[in-house]
Amino acid sequence: ILTHMTNNASVNRLNGFMDTIDKDKYEIVAEFDTGGTTDGAISPSEDIIQAHPEITAWFCANEPSGIGAISALKAAGKDQEIKVYAIDASPDGKALVAEGSFAGLAAQSPLTIAEKSYELAMQYLNGEEVPEEYLTECFAVRKDFAEETAGEWQ
Repeated sequence: ILTHMTNNASVNRLNGFMDTIDKDKYEIVAEFDTGGTTDGAISPSEDIIQAHPEITAWFCANEPSGIGAISALKAAGKDQEIKVYAIDASPDGKALVAEGSFAGLAAQSPLTIAEKSYELAMQYLNGEEVPEEYLTECFAVRKDFAEETAGEWQ
């Protein structure tokens, strides 16, 4: 697991992952805070590869950490045997899904978030009641979707 513990979204992602993973089926062998950066993820990823050559999958709390894991896996020649999953789905991240470097990404739609934020802000400014919290839907980004939406934000 590669995390970014000073970022609330990443902490929530990690908590959601830990709450839902089947711990009878999967063993968490390591967890590192990467600071949410690609460079910050490379060295911990190299350490994980060396300490746990049997590892089969990675969960990364954001896409830059996942890219760092992919870099380390490629350097170790293990990028085809270990699946990397992350969250964000930028156009660059989707390109990595399309080429097979990411096994998959979880995403929200920044366009939908912006539209809903504007809508709720206008309601608030007009004196209307707005929810304290509004959650947007997440979805899986697999190869077919990544190829269909290449170069685009969803």
